[in-house]
Amino acid sequence: SPPRWGQKAQRPSAQSASSPTSSSSSSTYSERHGSGAGASDAAGSPEALQGGGGNADPVVVEFVEKLNAELEQSRSKDLEWRKQHFKTLMLTWHPDKNREQSPEQASAVFRYLIARRGWYLEA
Repeated sequence: SPPRWGQKAQRPSAQSASSPTSSSSSSTYSERHGSGAGASDAAGSPEALQGGGGNADPVVVEFVEKLNAELEQSRSKDLEWRKQHFKTLMLTWHPDKNREQSPEQASAVFRYLIARRGWYLEA
């Protein structure tokens, strides 16, 4: 049953096999999500969306090309402005905000933005 007001919820045991943070995973965080600027540069190109198969959604590639041009153009602005602008882009393209229209496309664009974050926000 759900916890009552003022009570702490019980957490699942660490031995649970269905836990997403279980230690049975053989890959590290950096292997799953890329590491540092090198991963950002590789994933930062619109071609990286094709995943080697060459079957990227043309709509996603078009969105990414437009976003890339926008990021390139606004990169010379001050850091605080870029942080706010990037936050707005992330909220706009978050997959949870695009459930009705095209969550797969939004997810691909969102992943692209995450890959470009370090490049765009470096001082």
